[in-house]
Amino acid sequence: MCQVPSLSKEGNTMSPEPKPIALTRRAALSWLSGGLLITTLVLLRSSTEIHAQDASSDAEPVFTGETFLAETRGELLIAVIIGPDEGGTAHRPARAFVCDNQRLGQWFAGELVGDQLTLLPEASDGEATPQPDTQLSGTVSAGRVTGEARYEGQVVMFVAAPAAGLGGYWEGVRSPGGLVLAASSTGAHFLGQALPAATETKDGPRERIEGVVTLPDGAQLPLTLNAAEQEATIFRTVVLNDGRHCAIR
Repeated sequence: MCQVPSLSKEGNTMSPEPKPIALTRRAALSWLSGGLLITTLVLLRSSTEIHAQDASSDAEPVFTGETFLAETRGELLIAVIIGPDEGGTAHRPARAFVCDNQRLGQWFAGELVGDQLTLLPEASDGEATPQPDTQLSGTVSAGRVTGEARYEGQVVMFVAAPAAGLGGYWEGVRSPGGLVLAASSTGAHFLGQALPAATETKDGPRERIEGVVTLPDGAQLPLTLNAAEQEATIFRTVVLNDGRHCAIR
């Protein structure tokens, strides 16, 4: 059974200078039920501690839309997100995230025109520039996305099926106290707490983050995330429908 953190409720005030925000369990649950997790993420990103650790982060909401998930033979996980059409045209904004359990993690952006998907890499400040041939392309047909991803010298084929339940592209915040908040491309929210002791695995020490996913319809599901040693406050990952995922960093 997953557990959520036991914390007391405290009030917060806004001031011209960003200050650390003490997010309590009761307040977080209230914000989750009110659909205001994005506001919480923005507030946490604005705190002094988070600015010090990840000063280049922006406060844009998670890109949401129809989400398709794939696992490739090369042990890559892929999430493809297709947004709504723009002004009744055949063009729809689209994004994708490709990751694995080591250090790979790449965000792609582009659009779906008709049934053809073409996405190019987006590099954030401080990240290595992707190789020139890096891209993700595919075709949307029969409720699936079939295509190929070119990344880090690999060319992998994939067939991505619709996300359901826990599945989706997730972006979240790991606070210094172990509280974890995240939102997914499907509109779901996650509230969890990192356990105090790390576990040794073949890939190195891993933290366990136990928590609860609240789906858009209000249903709740337990989810345990594995996390490597914290390198940044903001994290991104792909979670498959069965809960398997890229270790967060």
